[in-house]
Amino acid sequence: MFRFLVFVAAALSLAGADSEELRTRRRIAAASFEDGVVLIHATPALDDTFNGFHQDALFYYYTGLENTAGAILAIDGPSRESWLFLPTDPFYAKILPPEGSSTSDAVKRAAIEHVVDWTELEGFLSIRGTSRRVPLYFAAPDDSMPELPANLAPSDNKSLPLWLATIQQKWPAFQVRNVKDKLHALLDVQSASELQTVRVAASTTVKAVNAGIRAIRPGVTQHSVESLMAYTCSQ
Repeated sequence: MFRFLVFVAAALSLAGADSEELRTRRRIAAASFEDGVVLIHATPALDDTFNGFHQDALFYYYTGLENTAGAILAIDGPSRESWLFLPTDPFYAKILPPEGSSTSDAVKRAAIEHVVDWTELEGFLSIRGTSRRVPLYFAAPDDSMPELPANLAPSDNKSLPLWLATIQQKWPAFQVRNVKDKLHALLDVQSASELQTVRVAASTTVKAVNAGIRAIRPGVTQHSVESLMAYTCSQ
């Protein structure tokens, strides 16, 4: 319950990282993997059996896009630029409403240098995956089961998702590397704005907990107390 309140408070305290913050995060990642390309896949599927859509944490951290399903972010180390490959299927357009073109306000706020249809991913990879052996970095998904038995896995890297295995099969020159720990380590060094968000979330959580404590008395349900605490986070 306490962790939930911290999450709610953090989400409500700020609408999200601003454009410069997001650009800085991607530049740091590009500098950390300057010899190759980092590919980060947004959560590809919507599952009605769970409590709403849950975006991939790394994709959200580097784009600020919480509702974009299926997209792929490419952070290019040598150029220090980023590419967002967006599906244009009408189903996804309902999740990411277009504004005049295929982009939305949220995508504009992400301040990504290149926002294109995801069919252009092939050309992007072809340029980088044919001339020399370029590292292709990714973060293995957390808490996931293998998609194939080990004797059928298409790579020595058993954590390789099938979408990346397909890329490696088409462009064998890519050196696909799982750098989940290193990518997550970049998140450990927090910027001034991130620290401020944490402070606001902590302060709001204390207010919510105190409100919940004061509301506890005979005849009051747990749900009522929890609702009051969540409401306090929004104030």
